[in-house]
Amino acid sequence: MIRHYIIERNYWKNYFDFISKDMRAQQVELEVVGLDLGDQIEEEWVSFEGISYDTKKNILFVHTATIKHTILEPLEIVVEDEDSMLRSIAVKDRLSHLQLIKLRSPLQIGE
Repeated sequence: MIRHYIIERNYWKNYFDFISKDMRAQQVELEVVGLDLGDQIEEEWVSFEGISYDTKKNILFVHTATIKHTILEPLEIVVEDEDSMLRSIAVKDRLSHLQLIKLRSPLQIGE
C-alpha cells in the first residue's frame, strides 16, 4: 500500500542525514513542477550523492553526481512510502514549486 507522510520541519535535518547514507547507492530523477515553469526534468536517473538541510538558512540541498540542486525556503516535505520502502520525496517551496526526488529503486527505511 502506498502512503504519504509529511515530515515535520524540526525533523528535516536528522531525517535527511539518516536516509542520505543509504540513498548513496541509488539513482534519482529530479523533477520541478510549477504553474510558471511547467513540468521540467532537472536530472534524469543520475547517481545520488546526498541530501542535506541547512536549518539556519532554510535551504535543502540535493547532491547528485552532476549537480547540486538547491531548494530555497522549503515549506513542506512529503515522502512516498510503499511497505516501508521509500519511493520519492516531494518538496513544496515558497514559490509553490513542487520539487520531486524519485528513486529508481525503492529504498528500505526504518527497522
